[in-house]
Amino acid sequence: MKKALFVIDVQNCFVNSLTRGLPEKICRYIEENRKNYHLIIFTNFVNDPHSNVYRFLHWKKSMVSPEIDIVPKLQSVLKYGLVVPRSVYSVLKIPRVASLLKKREIEEISLCGVDTDCCILATAYDGFDQGYRINLLENLCLDSSSIELHRAALLIFKRNLLYKEKKRL
Repeated sequence: MKKALFVIDVQNCFVNSLTRGLPEKICRYIEENRKNYHLIIFTNFVNDPHSNVYRFLHWKKSMVSPEIDIVPKLQSVLKYGLVVPRSVYSVLKIPRVASLLKKREIEEISLCGVDTDCCILATAYDGFDQGYRINLLENLCLDSSSIELHRAALLIFKRNLLYKEKKRL
């Protein structure tokens, strides 16, 4: 089975006191497991005045460098993948990403990064709806605003998206 890894929004804007240990863990994971993936994509959320986040939620962060930059701790592993900016929640809404997944015949997507309750969960639902097996790397995900939102997102993921092996009767 061909697999992709999405490292979502581990950028300066979202690394804070709640998430500061995450980049090092993700870096170590990539160094140890990169050969298990046929595609690695690093995303950064780049907000702009035309995005729904700006227009409807009036959120005006993550618009310019250094907020949009992937954190320094991950710079050494960026060479193993592609950096894809976006202004929508789901990574799978980006035509370039969808094309790469199809071209490389990806069947499973592993997700890690920031924010579990937002872009990670949105990507998980989109991937599920598009027929991908979705794997959440739980210990490599956090929420930049609260641990409660992270835990709630994990519960939602486990209830609605967790792959379960078929039982033989």
